[in-house]
Parts: sequence; C-alpha cells; structure tokens
Amino acid sequence: MNTESVKTLAEAINEYFSQYELEELCGQFEIQLVYSGTKPDHLKLAKNLMSDLDSGKNRRFLKALLDDLLARCRQTIENLPMSDNLYHQQMIPQLQKFKNFLVQRKPSARIAGRQTQVKLGNVRSSLESFFASARTEVIVVDTELGSPVLEFMVKVKNPIRLLTCQSLEDFERDFIKSLKLFRQKGHSAEIRRHVDIHDRLILFNKRCWLAGMSLTIAAEGDFELIEIIDYKAGIVRKVQDRWNEAEAVIIG
Repeated sequence: MNTESVKTLAEAINEYFSQYELEELCGQFEIQLVYSGTKPDHLKLAKNLMSDLDSGKNRRFLKALLDDLLARCRQTIENLPMSDNLYHQQMIPQLQKFKNFLVQRKPSARIAGRQTQVKLGNVRSSLESFFASARTEVIVVDTELGSPVLEFMVKVKNPIRLLTCQSLEDFERDFIKSLKLFRQKGHSAEIRRHVDIHDRLILFNKRCWLAGMSLTIAAEGDFELIEIIDYKAGIVRKVQDRWNEAEAVIIG
C-alpha cells in the first residue's frame, strides 16, 4: 500500500475511534499504541501495522479494525443528511480496498525448516534460568523492549545486545530507569535501532530461538520458544547485518 493509503487508514481511525476505544482495541490484540504527547499517533500506528502484514497479530487486529471502521462509517452515513456525508461516502471504498488487500495478501513464511518447540511453565523463573545458561554474549531482537526483558537477564554475565525498532522516544521511563540500574550492577547492555525489525529472536551459545511474543509481556501468558535449527546460519547472518546497519540508542 502506498503512503497516501496509509494516511487514509490513519485518518479513518482518528475519525471513527475515540482514544479510549482505540486503546481498548489495541489492548485486546496486544498492539503497541504509540503516542504523540498525550494523544495516539494514528499515522505511526497505521505505518507499523501495514509494514508487518506477516504478523498474525497485526492481521487479526486489522481485520477487526476494518470491520468496525466500515460499520461505523456506514452508521455515520445513515445518521447524517446527504449534504453532510460526502466525506464518509468516499471513505467506504477506501476501507473496502484495505480489507480486500488484506484478504488477497497471504502472509509469507518467514522461517521454515526443522524447529524444536518449547513451552515454558513458570515463565519468569524459566526465562531467568534460560538466560543464566548463556556462556556467550546474548542477542535479543524484539519489537518492544521493557523492564521485564532486563529482569529475565539478571544472571547473565556476558555482554548483552538488544536490537529493536523502537527509538529513544518510544521507551517507557521504567525501562530507561531499569537499564541504568542494570548497568550500575555491572551488566553490559548495548541497544541499537533498526526500522526493519519484525521478528522476536534470541541468540546465544551458538543457538537461535524464535519467541512467540515480546519478552516484555512474556510473563502475562503462555510463552513459547521455537529453536531454529536448519535455517540458523541464515538467521544469524541477517541479525548481524541488521545490527551493523542499526543506529546506536544512547541512554546515559
């Protein structure tokens, strides 16, 4: 979808959803809502969603969102006089175009080949033990970094590299505070930002895992790790390339 189409989606979200309704919907689908000041950044939300349509979570959210937007748009047309609803009439084919695009575009298989799957019981203690087993540097690729990510790695003794798509402005204060304390306790943690980050990966001990959800919310529900075996070398190269291309995020 082109830039104008993404802007139209952002405009529709702003027109038909109140801030509270949007926050509630994003919460239901575990979609990160970025703010500009105290208001949701609708354009950034639309860009983030449309830039990663291979994400099942994004597709499910967009399907629910578009169905609701179309219903609200049609309801608005019914409640307004003909002379006042031209804007909303023009919005209908745009939203339908988005919906058709979503149906026609099939998600690509990002990672194929032999894998092993692990379900963790007590997520917090299991992840702490998991990271404590690292004998090499630890690389975490995640779309969202929060304080829990650092809590899971309190026993890591080797350098930690965190690669994300978040900018400095996207980090919550709690994470920045936790990172400073984490470093004060002797941990080495470097953060870099790359806009083309969609998967959630963990690499150490010459092994590679795909995480079922962001580590930031891992303790809130069932958490799975899938170890990538056959395609590990290619993924490691891709992560290293992204790291080399990424910009450093400086948190003093």
